[in-house]
Amino acid sequence: MNDEVSSELKWTQERRIVLPSEDSETLLPIRKADWERVKRRLSEIPRTTSWLSRAYSIFFGISGTAAFSTIPLFSLHDVPPWVIPVLRPIWKASIAHYKREEIQLKRQSAQKRG
Repeated sequence: MNDEVSSELKWTQERRIVLPSEDSETLLPIRKADWERVKRRLSEIPRTTSWLSRAYSIFFGISGTAAFSTIPLFSLHDVPPWVIPVLRPIWKASIAHYKREEIQLKRQSAQKRG
């Protein structure tokens, strides 16, 4: 009879599962190697930007506002003649800046890969 008992499979485990407390529920367990990888990747992010990039970003925001402000201008009848010609260079400069930034980001990502 003892031989029969030892040949049976046991499908359950007698383990106690400890539930986390409410204070520790905000913590996320992460392996040390993963944490080191995250820190390394964060340190690779360029922290400094040139003043020219900041100026262009502000200028891009102004040009977006100028572009959306022209929508009601076309429906108005008494618009001063200087308004739309003043807004055109703002649009062109912002588009040129956007293309320049896109090219610069592509070069930086290519340098990191290669």
